[in-house]
Amino acid sequence: MLRSFFARTQSRDDILAILGASLKKRDETTARDKLLELLQSHVQDPEIVQPVNIALAHMASWDDPYQLLVTTGKMTEHVTDSRALATLADHYAINAARQLESSDPLYALSTYGQVFEHSPGETDHQLSCLEGILRITESPHPADIEPMARHLVTLAEAADNHDPAQLRLHNRVMDMAEQVRDPVLAMELYLAIYGNSDDGSGLERDSFQALMALSQNPAEKDGAAIIEGLYHAHEIGANNPIQRAEIENRLIVLADASCERDPLTAYAAYHFLLEELPAQDRREQGLMTKMMHLSESLATRDQESVMSGLALLQKRAGQNSSIFSRARHLHESMTARLSPATYPDLKPLSPKNFSIIHGSGITPL
Repeated sequence: MLRSFFARTQSRDDILAILGASLKKRDETTARDKLLELLQSHVQDPEIVQPVNIALAHMASWDDPYQLLVTTGKMTEHVTDSRALATLADHYAINAARQLESSDPLYALSTYGQVFEHSPGETDHQLSCLEGILRITESPHPADIEPMARHLVTLAEAADNHDPAQLRLHNRVMDMAEQVRDPVLAMELYLAIYGNSDDGSGLERDSFQALMALSQNPAEKDGAAIIEGLYHAHEIGANNPIQRAEIENRLIVLADASCERDPLTAYAAYHFLLEELPAQDRREQGLMTKMMHLSESLATRDQESVMSGLALLQKRAGQNSSIFSRARHLHESMTARLSPATYPDLKPLSPKNFSIIHGSGITPL
């Protein structure tokens, strides 16, 4: 039956002969190799769609969903230019994943996620994947919650919250974030929702409030990661000055709390804030004072970060201020100590005009 579809070229006849024989003998490895060879050589030929379907149906009848998923997974690498063949691969992958929902929910979830991400929007296959994802994550075993949550981060970023069906996925992600014990993972989930929600929507509000609650009193081991997450949230909230200000204030609190136990993280947070705050912001002076103090204590510990920080301090501070004088003096003393081989472009700072070159000191404009 397969052979009747390949009468035109010897190449296809050869591939078909081996493929047909391997299917009869249930030689999974050879059948998969020949199927992939066929796709590599003839993916643009519409006549191969039906024989590929027949071959996949044979493989599906062997009741080995893992092997079938290996085959369909490899197929996706070769069928990007053929929607018909890609649809076939997705169809059989979804059926195999459905067989694994009870016995191996994590594998099934991963498969649904992969198909969901590369399928065109609002297709039957995407809807089937979404339904499978929601079934698997409805009442997961406690040991599976965090691994499932990690899969959901990417899915939440890809989902369309304007689609009522996909909005259910976002709501499920919010529920899952409340169940995970790892606050950094929970933050990733909330950030995925926050970044993929419309301004002013209920999802945006809920995910933002969850982020703020989560970052209120982080454990010491999570502090740096939570601060990193707030950098991302600050970028996401670019169109909402009220939310951005709240994030900035939270960053100040966390940076202050980190000064003794993790001064480099605190220094990076102050640097971030001074780069982001508008000129003459009421919080600016306090941040510059704290950053200058840390610059002096970290000067021999992290020269590159401090050199960059000193440049920023001099840029933000008025030339007649004590911060400017202290920053310039420390910069000059560090310049004198630094090896020219390490910082070949480092030159004395001009008090009037300078530009920041991260990692290489400061050069006159």
